[in-house]
Parts: sequence; structure tokens; C-alpha cells
Amino acid sequence: MAATVTNTFAPGVNTSFSTELNENFDDALKAAPEFVAVYTGSGYDTSITLSASTSEEASYEFSSLSSDDVNNRDYLVIQVSGTHTLDMDCGAGGNGIASSQFKIQTKEIGGSYSDSLAYVSLHALPCIGDQTDSMNHTSSFSYIHTLSAGEKSNGVQVKVFSKADVTRNTAPTDSMTATFTNIQTSLKLI
Repeated sequence: MAATVTNTFAPGVNTSFSTELNENFDDALKAAPEFVAVYTGSGYDTSITLSASTSEEASYEFSSLSSDDVNNRDYLVIQVSGTHTLDMDCGAGGNGIASSQFKIQTKEIGGSYSDSLAYVSLHALPCIGDQTDSMNHTSSFSYIHTLSAGEKSNGVQVKVFSKADVTRNTAPTDSMTATFTNIQTSLKLI
């Protein structure tokens, strides 16, 4: 006669195990990244087309995030997606550069803005000699800002800037164009 194996399960639920699972799930949800703002407007688009050196700067200020919003978070991710268009027509003996640049400022509520990320050139197009060149790129970049103790306790506000810049080093540079167009800029707490 063959041996019989019997498993006996007690009715009901092991409540200590299910409580532990629920607590772990709640902790995981609290730690998950949270989008707090998405901006798709044109408030900080920039464009400059000139035969001389100059730049155009624009900015957009996000609504403030309260201390409750940033509670138990350490970082704020600023992600920018945009289109950069740069055109150069140098002409004989011309020399210059067109660029699109970006910077981020933050402040704790009640404080003053300071650069979290100073201007960086996202795209640049040099022009040397008798040439015509252009570029049109759509790209994204992310910047991770570490929240200060003051930003955590008082809340934080973010301001983003773009700058279209053209620099003519040597005449005759016939024309230069630099443009930044926002597609989407988002803030995410982690």
C-alpha cells in the first residue's frame, strides 16, 4: 500500500503576515517618485535672429511646493524637453557661434532665488569661414536638485530660464539664429 501525504491548512488568514505586506506596500508607495508639476507652455521660449552679437532670455516660475508637498523627500528632479534650432551664415571671413542655454534657480519659500544650475549650453553651432550651417534638435535633460533643510521645512519654488545667444566674433557674419522651444518641463519629487 502506498503512503499518503496530507497537508492540513488552517482556515483563515495569517494576519501578522498580511499586515506586514500592507505596511511594506504603503512604504513603497510613499517612496515612489511623484510628479508635482508639468509645464507645456511657451513662457520661456526664446529666439534671436540678428547680424550682431546679442541674446534673449526668458523664464518661467512654477507654483510653490509646500513643506507638506516635499515631506519625506530628498530630491527634486527638473526635466526639460525642448527643441533647439541654430542657424549660421558666416560669409567670407566670418566667425561666430549660436547657442541655446538653460539654467535653474530654486528658493525656499520666503527666501531668495539662487542658481541651482548656472547657465549651461545645451547646443552650440560654431561658424568659421564662408559656410552656412544649421541644426534642429529635440532633446531632453534632467537635473537633480538636493532639497535643503529650509526647503523641506518651508517649501520650495523653482524658476527655469532659457537663453538664445548669438555671438559674432569676426565680421562679416551675415546672419545668426538661435531658438529654444519648450515641449515639456516637469518637476518630480523623489
